[in-house]
Amino acid sequence: MEPRLNIITLGVRDLGKALEFYRDGLGWPISSASVGDFAIFKLSTGTALALYPRDLLAIDAQVDDPGGFGGVALAQNVDSPE
Repeated sequence: MEPRLNIITLGVRDLGKALEFYRDGLGWPISSASVGDFAIFKLSTGTALALYPRDLLAIDAQVDDPGGFGGVALAQNVDSPE
């Protein structure tokens, strides 16, 4: 399997402030794939940075978030389960 990283998802406490930082502060263009409470930025490396509410990311990861959850998820997309 080719070693690659497709998506880095950051669990953020305040999506609005995170968007201000990446979109408005750094000038990164937001992807049209961004919808609702999910924002994504395509990076020049072919990797994407996603912002997602921290509490929802913890639910997605099936962990409690009493403050100890790291709030980061890494994803690799593959062509098939094999």
